[in-house]
Amino acid sequence: MYAWSGWCLVARQRKEEAKIEPKEEAKIEPKEEAKIEPEVVIEVPSEVPKEEILVAVKPVSEASVQPPVPVPAPMPLVEIKVARPFYEGLEGVITDVSVQYFANVNATGIIVAITRDDGEIFSESLWWRLFVGSKSKLGAFASALGADYNKWKGKRVRIVKWSPGDRRVEEVKPPT
Repeated sequence: MYAWSGWCLVARQRKEEAKIEPKEEAKIEPKEEAKIEPEVVIEVPSEVPKEEILVAVKPVSEASVQPPVPVPAPMPLVEIKVARPFYEGLEGVITDVSVQYFANVNATGIIVAITRDDGEIFSESLWWRLFVGSKSKLGAFASALGADYNKWKGKRVRIVKWSPGDRRVEEVKPPT
């Protein structure tokens, strides 16, 4: 049964004519069964003007075949590394400093990545503000390394304190 909700146009199959009675002695081959197509009758309410009815009914044998949906190519395997946050006592080299706007919180962050001597990466977002305190995330880095964050990359630092409202970072000399 087909239905179109706009004008309640309904197409129904007549049950009497659609029934196929197999003969007792003869077998019906699947090919013959496929050739028999049921008749479709469309019942239209009388209040619908004939000019507004447009129906195209095709037998199943004439229906267009949809092309197969292409299978998407598999995604290439990408190694994803999750950077851990800073902690007290972390010592390493600043390997990346980038500025990123976070639309979900309407704020800009300076992303600082520190690589420890064993190669493990730690990263934090330092939220940018015009005025910062010396114990904030950004203020601790600015106090130790200067206000120009473009010059931070390549410097070796140690996180002395890293708790909310009490942060301290110091620049250290590389080991000899």
